[in-house]
Amino acid sequence: MTSSPTFPVESRPKRRESRKRRLQEGGSAQALRMRLGERAMRRGRVWVAAAAAATLAVAALEALACWLMKRRRPAAVREVLFFPSRLTCVEELLAEEGAPEPAGRLRPAPRCACPLPHHRESALARLLAHLLRARRSLELCLFAFSSPQLSRAVLLLHARGVRVRVVVDSDYMALNGSQIGRLRQAGIQVRHDQDSGYMHHKFAVIDKKMLITGSLNWTTQAIQNNKENVLIVEDTACVNIFLAEFEKIWEDYNPANYTFFPKEEKQVLKKTTCGTEKQLSK
Repeated sequence: MTSSPTFPVESRPKRRESRKRRLQEGGSAQALRMRLGERAMRRGRVWVAAAAAATLAVAALEALACWLMKRRRPAAVREVLFFPSRLTCVEELLAEEGAPEPAGRLRPAPRCACPLPHHRESALARLLAHLLRARRSLELCLFAFSSPQLSRAVLLLHARGVRVRVVVDSDYMALNGSQIGRLRQAGIQVRHDQDSGYMHHKFAVIDKKMLITGSLNWTTQAIQNNKENVLIVEDTACVNIFLAEFEKIWEDYNPANYTFFPKEEKQVLKKTTCGTEKQLSK
């Protein structure tokens, strides 16, 4: 008969020590797992806090950027002027020394020695100040233009390199005191109507973004004596409507389209010529 294999039998003290060692090892592993879990939780909380802080920082930066943009972007102009204007000196506004330097700063204008008030809050001074803000273009559509101050402002803008175009009424541009001749002599483009009706508009468009319109004719009589109103506004929709009207009139009044001898005049001229020829033949 074969004998079965025998295995060494541990004594009781050894078995106790082995069980105790396994329990200690298990406890250590569990404690290690707990420590690793706590560390992972701490790291997770740190990442969550960091993400929240980053979100708040981005929101704060966006709010700061919006605030800075609002501060940099001036509010749209919306102003109403009523005439007649108080009598004030506007020489400081119109002086050549007030022209912008290459760096963009304004050279100080010499103070006028006249006894008139020199504050800039009169209706005419406010109108001139807005007009002189033009930097690129100025479109004028006026029924009558005889104000020397407004004419000087337009000439000053032309000298600064602003593109100026003027549309006027043909009858009133030839009246005594009209400033249209001075503008043409300076090289400013001027076009006028040839119809029987009046070109009765009174508006200006500055840099294609600001509109000046109202009842005011640009004459000394209207500025100093008449009850008039002027609306000055930066509104893209309104500006585009008036600019489209100006471009339409500008093209309609192109000198290439002028008719120097309308049909009625041709018929009268033809009758007169025929009558003269008949008298000569007799």
